[in-house]
Amino acid sequence: MRLIPALLTALAAISLCAAASAAPKPEECLKCHGGTLESLAAQTKNYKAPSGETVNPHVYIDKLAANPHKSKVLPDCLKCHTDHGIPPDKSKIKPANVDYCYGCHHMENFQKCSSSGCHEGR
Repeated sequence: MRLIPALLTALAAISLCAAASAAPKPEECLKCHGGTLESLAAQTKNYKAPSGETVNPHVYIDKLAANPHKSKVLPDCLKCHTDHGIPPDKSKIKPANVDYCYGCHHMENFQKCSSSGCHEGR
């Protein structure tokens, strides 16, 4: 009979560990990093991309939408940033990048498609 409570305790511990190791949702990240996407974007408005352009990497994005940046879908933070514990171990955090953006901005710049030459007439 002591086996059942021990098994239930073990299963509960496994469930908690699995939940803790799940990727955080953007709303969770924003609790410590800015509060809202708009306030985080205000902090990074002068980001220099590898192309030399000043762009803001913190924007709403829905890659399935006709106009992806007009959506109100929060970006997946882990596409550009390293997941970390709390408190973060700064020695394990890699620099953020905009490589995810290049999935659509495939000319690796942030010009509008019509002016960069990749999608004429759009």
